[in-house]
Amino acid sequence: MNSDLLERIETIRKSVEDFSSARRLHRPPLKARMIINKYKYKTKAPRTKKNRLLPEKFQKVGALYDRVCNVPTTQLRAPNFHNCLKSLVQNSRKLTTVEDKANLAVIAAAGWCTVPLKEIKDSQTLILKCSECSQVLYLKIDDYLNTVEFEHQAAELLAKAHHNHCSKHRGGFDIKRDYYLNHENLCLEFQRVIEELRSTSSWDLDAEVKLDCEKLAPIRSIFGVSDCSSSIGKLSLILKGYKFINSHVIECTGCYHSAFVKTFQDPQFNGHAKWCKYHNESKLVEMMHTPVNGTPGNQDIDQRLKALTEYFSAP
Repeated sequence: MNSDLLERIETIRKSVEDFSSARRLHRPPLKARMIINKYKYKTKAPRTKKNRLLPEKFQKVGALYDRVCNVPTTQLRAPNFHNCLKSLVQNSRKLTTVEDKANLAVIAAAGWCTVPLKEIKDSQTLILKCSECSQVLYLKIDDYLNTVEFEHQAAELLAKAHHNHCSKHRGGFDIKRDYYLNHENLCLEFQRVIEELRSTSSWDLDAEVKLDCEKLAPIRSIFGVSDCSSSIGKLSLILKGYKFINSHVIECTGCYHSAFVKTFQDPQFNGHAKWCKYHNESKLVEMMHTPVNGTPGNQDIDQRLKALTEYFSAP
């Protein structure tokens, strides 16, 4: 055997024998951990609300730092918006004037939820509350809430009602970009349709649905839907923005209105709220038709580049 190898083995044996006590090994601090700890906390914002149970000298007593992990981030804005919107829809059903006069999507985009109504004292007033700063706002339902002027000013008016330290005070959820249908979020609609078709693949409809088979033909081939009436009926309802609670009941994913499947035997029925992104039930199908029917075909490269330039330069 190689003499160098024997010497190395002997050295290792001696070092093991000399290791008399089990000492704890200390690893050097990771640079990534140091960076995380540096930005994990921030200086606590001054307290704006007084605790009436504490004397004046103890009003400022508390933690000196806030955990940034507990602060709402922009990544959670979409789930927070839909939670607020669902609470607004569910709790405002007792108020008959809300659906016709108020755009609840605008109110939810500003970060406001509703306080559950145990007793209706004023059917014209909506009680709102922010889950972050706990500010309460009384919003009188009037005709102006459904006007374009209100939608333009709502973001600023409803944002100012929050406390200064609240994240909603700086701005809310962009419903034009992230809620209403547009070509930027069309991929999310494709994903929603695919997931809903997969989850209801073993279900049959409770009743037949009036269909426009001519418009659904190219869309049906994209999602691999069979030509049986039940499968096409499910696709038609999903393209209108609905998800299935069971084979009898469906719920809109945009305004959270529920309806029975058999009500869609009437081709004129529209179960969406006026402000819902699916209120125009044919819009999503038309948008999905655009990439299917708008292929370049026999256009040369110059025509394709010109069309691409016009598309991106359009407002």
